[in-house]
Amino acid sequence: MSDFLITDLSTAQINDAQVKKFVDHVVDYLKPQIYEALYNRSENKPANYEPLSAGVKQAKNYKSLAAVVHERLAAKSVDQVKSMLLDRGPRLELARATRVNFEPEAYKDAVVKFKRTDFKTDFRYVNDSLFTRRFAGILELTDDAAPEERAANVALASTISVARTLKLMLKTVKCVDETDPEWWGKDSISVGGVAVDDKDVTTKIAAFSAGTFNDGNVKHFNPDHELKSFRLDNVNPSVFTAFLTIAEKDNGGFSDFLQELYESIKAHLVVILTAIGAAAGTAIGAAIGGTVGTAIAGPLGTVIGAAAGMILGALVGWLVGVLKDDIFDPRVYAIKLKRNVPFVGPVKRLNYRDFGGTYYMDVYWMAS
Repeated sequence: MSDFLITDLSTAQINDAQVKKFVDHVVDYLKPQIYEALYNRSENKPANYEPLSAGVKQAKNYKSLAAVVHERLAAKSVDQVKSMLLDRGPRLELARATRVNFEPEAYKDAVVKFKRTDFKTDFRYVNDSLFTRRFAGILELTDDAAPEERAANVALASTISVARTLKLMLKTVKCVDETDPEWWGKDSISVGGVAVDDKDVTTKIAAFSAGTFNDGNVKHFNPDHELKSFRLDNVNPSVFTAFLTIAEKDNGGFSDFLQELYESIKAHLVVILTAIGAAAGTAIGAAIGGTVGTAIAGPLGTVIGAAAGMILGALVGWLVGVLKDDIFDPRVYAIKLKRNVPFVGPVKRLNYRDFGGTYYMDVYWMAS
């Protein structure tokens, strides 16, 4: 039996109808906040957004999604933001999904409507089994280690009994098909994302340039590139999660942006779950300390964090279309350690398709 379990998925792999309904519902609730930020920036208004208060025993304040997006727009000119605001495609898509008028003159009323959402009524279909059974089922950590890899694990463990560090490693980036328009020149690809450790502390996976790519170009890292390192303690089983993605041209720190998006989405999720009285939300809200979800032991904290990651993935595709950022839909890549023993895990191929382009990355976990 392997000493670790690994899973990876994208939002496109959500097949459970109830899970997909919930993810899409939260995304539709969050989208108007993006337009609130766009509207305020187009009018050159200050970022005076009410913070989210999430928690029961130790309520903490977190940035709303509108505040995060407003900061992202700081580098854009007012004219650029106005152009984003007037783009009909995303507005019509949002109007169809929410049945609310998002024409420019109606933004304020639309945002107010969503801020007054009656979570208890609108999310009445949500119950605890959605998280304890359905989300957990999608995130089931399956044994991916081949027999020879298990044998290698045993051999390593016999020489060094305890691993102190877990690393996420990158072997390869390949461009299968360049992003559109291809005649414009090579893609400049950056790799980065968000990491969540076994204490539910969120940090960024610092973005770095993987190089420039045309169709068929491959970058083999030698030595393999360390994306993230975690310190291991003796608490097992323990789960570590990475939300890993690429961007065509790093438009001003996309890893920082993704980290703030993730933390804000998770705070919104806690607010919703606590308001509707789901035990998952109440448990998390009651335990909040320095970060959303602190002190939630066992699989529940992992499931809530991954749910926020799925919402992030579902929102990013629409958000970058509005903001004109070329950030691909993040992949959830997680590992569950049963024991802290040294190992080199199997290589996983993470596929990314967007903006007319297709890429893949080969990554793996290792402990030493």
